[in-house]
Amino acid sequence: MSPLGDLFARLRPLESVARWAVHRSVYALALLPILTDWLDTGHWPEHPRELATELVLGVLIFFGVHMLHRRAEFYRTAAETDALTGLKNRRRFRLDLGAAVTQAHASKESLVLALVDLDHFKQINDTQGHAVGDEVLQQVSDALARSVREGQDGCYRLGGDEFGVLLRNVSESQAYEILRRGFARVEAARRPNTALSCSVGLASLAPDEQ
Repeated sequence: MSPLGDLFARLRPLESVARWAVHRSVYALALLPILTDWLDTGHWPEHPRELATELVLGVLIFFGVHMLHRRAEFYRTAAETDALTGLKNRRRFRLDLGAAVTQAHASKESLVLALVDLDHFKQINDTQGHAVGDEVLQQVSDALARSVREGQDGCYRLGGDEFGVLLRNVSESQAYEILRRGFARVEAARRPNTALSCSVGLASLAPDEQ
């Protein structure tokens, strides 16, 4: 990685902090009516009616900004979420993978990337219909999401019947066991006569490799 690329990779974990600071600073616009009056007259509102009017305008601005902020967060989350399974999508996976590698290097901790591909999934769609296929994808997604540590690991639907799992500070054997438990849940809940297996590829970054 080039020095510039390494710099951007190190700054990427600060993206959410910067976004939070920018979004919250916009709420200061609620003070605009009173500040404008002070800049024009050199003093704060003297009459209760003027003060009340400016406070009402400030509250309206505050709630307007809040609604815009929530809508922006909704669209941002939707752009990074797979609609069928509720997992994070490929776009978010690429961002999180870069941040996870940078964090693993900085903290000298291990990182395991698991790529999961369902075997013969097209056959399920062809013989039992896409509704059953969608249900299988949802079951697999739910099992993977419940198997990892919330707030520390990440599950992603990369497209079709392909999934990605980021596991922090675990060995490859521990990562395999986590995935095995996840698919045990799928086997327990699967439909009769619906055979399901998967292929798993693991890539790890060990502390002594950094």
